[in-house]
Amino acid sequence: MAVAVIDIGSNSIRLLVAKLSGNSIHTIHKEIITTRLGRGVSINQEFDQPSIELTLSALAHFKYVAEKMKCTTIKAFGTSALRESKNRDIFLKQVKEVGFDVDILSGSEEAFLSFIGAKAGIKVSGWTLVIDIGGGSTELVLGEKHINKSESLPIGAVRWTEKYFKTDSAQDCEIDKAYDEITGLMSSFNNYFRKVVKTGFTAIGVGGTITTLSAMDQELKEYDSNKIHGFHIKKANVDRILSLLLSLTNDEKCKLPGLSPHRADIITAGTLIFQSIMQELGIVEVISSDTDIMEGYILKKLARID
Repeated sequence: MAVAVIDIGSNSIRLLVAKLSGNSIHTIHKEIITTRLGRGVSINQEFDQPSIELTLSALAHFKYVAEKMKCTTIKAFGTSALRESKNRDIFLKQVKEVGFDVDILSGSEEAFLSFIGAKAGIKVSGWTLVIDIGGGSTELVLGEKHINKSESLPIGAVRWTEKYFKTDSAQDCEIDKAYDEITGLMSSFNNYFRKVVKTGFTAIGVGGTITTLSAMDQELKEYDSNKIHGFHIKKANVDRILSLLLSLTNDEKCKLPGLSPHRADIITAGTLIFQSIMQELGIVEVISSDTDIMEGYILKKLARID
């Protein structure tokens, strides 16, 4: 059977149409629309009207696509922006008129489903660290067969752009503040990680920041899931890309291979977050995964596979 799941994120709205076969997911169609729903939340804890209108339009379009593809189930879920917004009830009422009752995930649910989705696509054994950098939050999840530790932190590419990277030329003092806040927020996870993980581990990265960096590292002219999924992005290359981004204007960033113009204004903040996590946890390389929370949602919320 074909099912559809819609991720209402802080930066973009995503659609995944897939077929379930046992405990496997076969992707039929993926689509993404940038709406920046979390932009206003980062500023005053409320959705702004332009973002609401773009999101409602995207939801209506995705519903049409899913129905046309004869999906038996169509579900929508939301993450940090919907957890935090003070005017979410007004928004959710409008979403219901489009035809959706939105499942608002807690931070721990978001972390769990990201872990499941990443592990479904990247088959590894032993200690696994999943890093999910979103628009409004970042999930860090550590486990082997089961999750040992997870945290959802209020750090995201849209949130950090609004807070520290509002202009092309971020000052060194602002960059230092951004880095210090990241390391402070992840100190508890960092301490646990270093106590528990004494031998090797595998780091898997999901979310638009990390898949974009994988595309940029390979200088891809077009997004190619086959080249991004499973790609090993090294810390040294993340350092190099961040240095480059800090030296460019948004117009110049738009011309970089592998970087979508829709993400150009938030990629510097996202890259700083990623670099800071790699630095703090001593990560040499991360495997990029194109399977993430959406696949995790299908497996655990729709198929209910243990």
